[in-house]
Amino acid sequence: MDRKLFKQLIEKHQGEIILTEDLYQGNFLGIKRSKVKLSNGKTIWREQITKNNDNSNVVYIFPVTKEGEVVLTMQSRIFTSSGVGIGVPAGYIDEGESSLVAAKRELREETGYTSNKFIKIAEFHQDSGCSGALATCYLALDCVKTHEQQLDGDEFIDLFPVSINDLEQLIEEGYVKSAATLILLNAYKNFRRNDHENRSVCRKFQSGS
Repeated sequence: MDRKLFKQLIEKHQGEIILTEDLYQGNFLGIKRSKVKLSNGKTIWREQITKNNDNSNVVYIFPVTKEGEVVLTMQSRIFTSSGVGIGVPAGYIDEGESSLVAAKRELREETGYTSNKFIKIAEFHQDSGCSGALATCYLALDCVKTHEQQLDGDEFIDLFPVSINDLEQLIEEGYVKSAATLILLNAYKNFRRNDHENRSVCRKFQSGS
């Protein structure tokens, strides 16, 4: 890969926000409009969706228990095709929080599970065409149930632990359509495969073979 060209292209497409104005602010969602100057000299308008009073960054957690089950959440998602959202725990990062602190808090609050083994495995923008929200993803390994759920007043969440095979079947059957859950499942399988390969190498080295 030509990294020099790659970085030049990135710089080529970085625009500049000239001004921003508020169009709408509801209880949770907001809409802003920004005047943007592109590097080719053109000026365009772009609309931005904001959430949670501009504090839109989130964490997703893939919680795996000591028994090897993934703790899924089930809650109302009225605007989806099924009206129900099934996936991994998630939540917004509070002001002043790191993504890791937020991941530990959200796991405990939404599920009552805790873990001492958090591994950051991915970051992605949820919808870069109209939002700057950044999602940070963690594996949480060897989870144990230590608390009761501590849900917000507008939250109603059931827990549904499943095996990896069952989760893959739920995805195949169309019950789980959460993009973050699919990303995290794939990352967990890669992590487990790499961990197994590393352990095999260590055993061969220790045996002298």
